[in-house]
Amino acid sequence: MKRRPFVIIAALLLSIHWITQNHTASPELAQSPLSIHRERSARLCGRVVKQTLNKAGMVLVVDGEIHVKGLPADETTVLLRVSETTFGKRDSTKHLEVDMTGCRVVANILARKPDPPPIAGEFNEEKYASAVGATLVGRCFGRDIAIQELPGLVSRTRKQICGWIEAQLDRFVGTEYSPIAMAVLIGDKARLTAQQNHWYSLSGTAHMFSVSGSHVALVALVVVVLLGGPPRSWIKIMIFLVALWIYVWISNMPAASVRAALMASAAVFGLRRERSVDLLNILAAVVVVVLVFQTDTLLTPGFVLSVSATAAILILTPQWSALFDRCAFKKSTSARYFHDALSVNIAATVGTVVPIAYLFGIVSVVSPAANLVVVPLLSLGMILSLSTVFFAPLVPYIAGGIGFAAQTCLRCANDVANVSAGVNPVELGNYTLLMAFGMTLLGLWPLISKTWTQLMFRLLLCITYIAWTAVLLPATVPSIQSGYIQNGIKMKVHGSKKNITVILVNKKGFLNVRIIDDKGS
Repeated sequence: MKRRPFVIIAALLLSIHWITQNHTASPELAQSPLSIHRERSARLCGRVVKQTLNKAGMVLVVDGEIHVKGLPADETTVLLRVSETTFGKRDSTKHLEVDMTGCRVVANILARKPDPPPIAGEFNEEKYASAVGATLVGRCFGRDIAIQELPGLVSRTRKQICGWIEAQLDRFVGTEYSPIAMAVLIGDKARLTAQQNHWYSLSGTAHMFSVSGSHVALVALVVVVLLGGPPRSWIKIMIFLVALWIYVWISNMPAASVRAALMASAAVFGLRRERSVDLLNILAAVVVVVLVFQTDTLLTPGFVLSVSATAAILILTPQWSALFDRCAFKKSTSARYFHDALSVNIAATVGTVVPIAYLFGIVSVVSPAANLVVVPLLSLGMILSLSTVFFAPLVPYIAGGIGFAAQTCLRCANDVANVSAGVNPVELGNYTLLMAFGMTLLGLWPLISKTWTQLMFRLLLCITYIAWTAVLLPATVPSIQSGYIQNGIKMKVHGSKKNITVILVNKKGFLNVRIIDDKGS
């Protein structure tokens, strides 16, 4: 049995952190801006981390300090919606036409806590804010924002590089599929359409648009091939690490990619010193480092999903591969490749399905099957897009051929995601965690099988449970939820798929609204 000291240390530190965060009362919480439910006027000072444009204006993620009258200032991250119009007239400011990412701004806003969804299956503002790391949401007009400080040289350089990459992909891959290439290559989802986001989200393949361990691994593979093999000398190791960290920097250093790059760096140094590399122990060491030096990153959805998926892959993939080897009728190279791909897919699903259900309230039933097709296509499309960018300034006609191949892969991935989204049940309501439990059972219970018959029997039982949860329960049993809408009016919802009753409770009394069918008539 391998000695994994960092696994034990990480488990102990995470337990202590969880206990102190969840069971230590904070007497100042009630007097903090983070506790406000209804909209209140506030002044926000901070740096823009992310900017997204939409039809109504833009959405900013601002990390900084918020000041609410009568309450002490507090450091937080705010999801800020900026309207393009003021009382029906276009705003006179030009902020909406400027890329504000990296700028330091001051804004007068209306701030509140995020709302849970009033009706099952509708937009979940609470989960969306959590996904971007925001604890408050706010709204304002363009004229309410003032830019205090422009981005520094490093941020401007990264923007220029990203702009050049986007121009090359537009030229060689085509404007229709270059947004997907940008999303899968460096995690830039600004140009993805709402329809594409919907397809990939429902099919459970949207994780490919967030730079994580799989992206870093593909870039590392390309660098290793260019170096002629695994880096052993110090010169090759430095070239490998510089190339890897430049890619992470260009992708804006999301937590998942930083975790993967740290693991790759530790593994390379371990191989150089001719030590046995235990990736699970390295993963635990990275968690300890993040917990000590950057605690806020530890509980962000991206980092949680990255660590849970990686741990599940490292632990469960060998067991599933061994199970397929035991139960396979005929052993061949192609069958072994398919078994390994399926093993990684199942392990990643087991590691992420429960966290996704808890954090975002969604479960994609078709994700294991869709990932088997979409992930290889998008991975190949990413490598081809990276090659297109590499050859664009050197040999343009070669870049054109590679770009056409990348466009073909991205088009096929788009079509498969569209079909998969069409067969995935959208509204699971209160049964999301039940579905997540069924998919976790599907990934764990068959591991104890010793024969092909036992494996198929357990798989059949798990699939039957998943089908029963997805088809029968949400169609017959009503769901009840409660939450707050924007003006602070408490909303209670009771209904089924065809009949929904909404009761709004305010200071003046009750207002009943009955929706007879799912079309709202």
